[in-house]
Amino acid sequence: MTILHDWLDIKDVFGHNLLLGNGASIAVHPDLSYKSLYAQACESGALTSNVQELFKTFHTENFEVLLRLLLHAKLINEAFNIDDEGKIGQAYQQVKDALVKTVIDVHPKYDRVNYLLKPIADFMRSFKRVFCLNYDLLVYWAMLVGNDQYGTWFKDAFIEEDGSFKNDYGFLFSPHFTATGATVVFYPHGNLFLATDFFGNEVKLAGSDEERLLEKLLSQWGKGNQIEDYIPLFVSEGNTGEKLHRIRRSNYLDTVYDSELSTLEDSLVIYGWRIDKQDLHILDAIGKGKLAEIAISIYKKENDWQSNCDEVEAKIRKNPGLKQCELVFFDAESEGCWIHQHNANAYL
Repeated sequence: MTILHDWLDIKDVFGHNLLLGNGASIAVHPDLSYKSLYAQACESGALTSNVQELFKTFHTENFEVLLRLLLHAKLINEAFNIDDEGKIGQAYQQVKDALVKTVIDVHPKYDRVNYLLKPIADFMRSFKRVFCLNYDLLVYWAMLVGNDQYGTWFKDAFIEEDGSFKNDYGFLFSPHFTATGATVVFYPHGNLFLATDFFGNEVKLAGSDEERLLEKLLSQWGKGNQIEDYIPLFVSEGNTGEKLHRIRRSNYLDTVYDSELSTLEDSLVIYGWRIDKQDLHILDAIGKGKLAEIAISIYKKENDWQSNCDEVEAKIRKNPGLKQCELVFFDAESEGCWIHQHNANAYL
């Protein structure tokens, strides 16, 4: 029978790398238990049947893919003076509006979750690297709160003057200014605050005002269908092959996949990630590294958590690079991990 450890009993062994899945977001706010952005947009009526057919035509449920295709088509029509009676522009705006509306519907406001951001920061700062697979802003908000408390502890690689990605980011792993340590956060599937323009430039649309960040992003998305408009950079839909294809088309995502996820050493903590089949490309990357140990969170309140342990272990053991890796399971709600810090209620 699998032993389910308390986090505090194993934490000293696992301080290298952390991978966060959707379960981490759900623990903070249940509304983030989304089926998919596309499914919710269809159910709410935000996408007309004609636009839904466009998604089907291009065999995608990814908003970013269709937005880029429509923008290209609009610009080509304009270049050749083809009159489409504004239909492509209208479809583009409908897809973008549907994306914005759906995100508003599912994303919690800052004041609903702010009391949990410092506990999250306290948990994350014990790791050298954090990989967040979720598109929401919870981790980014927690980084800002943590930096207010501990100096410039949390960093990402979007540090160029124009907010773009800096390929040579290795120095970020060293402490800077008044901080006594450093944690670098990566987004293997992108995030709401990351965007690309028409020419493929990848930038961070964020600032230091965490309370107004969501509103800023939504206003940025809703500017219209001009060429200078931004398209959010996050991979939220599709099977594992489609997601990997999208990753390969992005300089940032591709760098995270090849230079970080595929080169992990020592230990890894997985929190809130069930290793679903649509994310097996992430497991493939992890299997290319030199991990000795993996600790996996398990929600003990589920009726058959033992079977969950067996299922996760079977998925990991199928990966050739992880067959010999030691696996440890811990209670996702035990003291000291994620939002379950002893001081969490102090921020209510």
